[in-house]
Amino acid sequence: MEDLSSDLWTGVLSFLSTPELCVPCFTSKSLRDAACHLLDSRVRNISHWWYRRKVLPVEDRQVVEWWLSNVRDPTKSEVREAARRDDLETINLLGWDNTRYSTHKRDVSGFNDDCHSWDWQDILAESIAYGCKRLINACHKRGDPMLYELSFVRVCEEGNLEMIQWMLNNKEVEGLPSINNLSASFNSVNMVRKLGKRGHREVIYWLLESGFVHEWRLKHLYEGAGEGGRMDVIAWLEEEGVPFDSSCSDIHYFVTSLSILKWAKKHNIVVERAYEFALRIDQPEVMKYCFENGMGLPEHPFIELSIKHENTKALQLAIDHQFLTKETNITFDIESGNLKMIKYLHDRDLLQLEVSKYINDLDYYDVLQWAIDKDYPAGKLDDRNFFLKVSPEVIEWMIEKYGEDEKVFDQLVLDVFDDLGDETN
Repeated sequence: MEDLSSDLWTGVLSFLSTPELCVPCFTSKSLRDAACHLLDSRVRNISHWWYRRKVLPVEDRQVVEWWLSNVRDPTKSEVREAARRDDLETINLLGWDNTRYSTHKRDVSGFNDDCHSWDWQDILAESIAYGCKRLINACHKRGDPMLYELSFVRVCEEGNLEMIQWMLNNKEVEGLPSINNLSASFNSVNMVRKLGKRGHREVIYWLLESGFVHEWRLKHLYEGAGEGGRMDVIAWLEEEGVPFDSSCSDIHYFVTSLSILKWAKKHNIVVERAYEFALRIDQPEVMKYCFENGMGLPEHPFIELSIKHENTKALQLAIDHQFLTKETNITFDIESGNLKMIKYLHDRDLLQLEVSKYINDLDYYDVLQWAIDKDYPAGKLDDRNFFLKVSPEVIEWMIEKYGEDEKVFDQLVLDVFDDLGDETN
């Protein structure tokens, strides 16, 4: 039988998205070569993509072993994915915490502590949320059962009623150990809000009927539903006769849609700063309504502003309304990067030089290249640990860019020796 051409394999693999392509998953050399060809054609800096953007496919243990040896350390999100699969063997490969990975490796990997650090309590929380019995039992043998209470937020987020009932000692689950009743630890604001935000009606109903949600926490169900844009859940809560106390409720939970904003106004929630909160989360319809009705508007143009989306329509509306100006110090909280938004502000002469420092801290390679090419400053090279905040690709690129600048090399050496000194102390 005649072999299929490499061009045909490339055509077939082209239907896969870039995140789905993982070269080590292919045992066939032809498929690996085709996957490599596709990645090279799609990704501007392929080594940086592998190191920073590509997610470890935890379903294949051979790939996990290869990845740990050749690409980078695992992240917290990848460990959590293995936990969701109840994959005890892969967890043993990745580690029950990140202490075996050196401080220096953690720094140069480009991941901050929030997304990189983990321990067995994080694995336990994910396991309970998804009812993963092998890992729950493994965690139970490791330490203090009282740490189960830290898992309430995740299990409420996922709405696993069986596991909530098990934790509250209302239900025995085959294959799981008995634990102390944790009802005294259940009623935190964050747990109740998560239920409302995700709209887990079955769980909410059972908890209300069982008396596990205190009366003074009921308003947080509404806040969570508002934050999640769930007008249907708000209406359901009202139909069920769940009381709502608007005192001390913040409008920022209720700007996720125009219908929810109008509901909040009708229920006497103070609408101050509604426009700003709507801009932050990309709700131009709410912004327009506030502007046209003169409600919840800023008293003057923004001085500081944090954006959590990539919709230029909302930004342009704030520009048109003259609340976003050259003097506004804008920061971006966007996981996928922020080059689109930065270019948009640059084209309108609204990008401040301070943005480049924020770029350095987040280590967005493409943004840093673009900013320096546009003559924005690279940041303060004399900042302590500047080079430990960025990935090896950024360091290599900066050395190439500033190859004749002794200051770059001096600071690089200083940072590395300081870091090594910290590890030995």
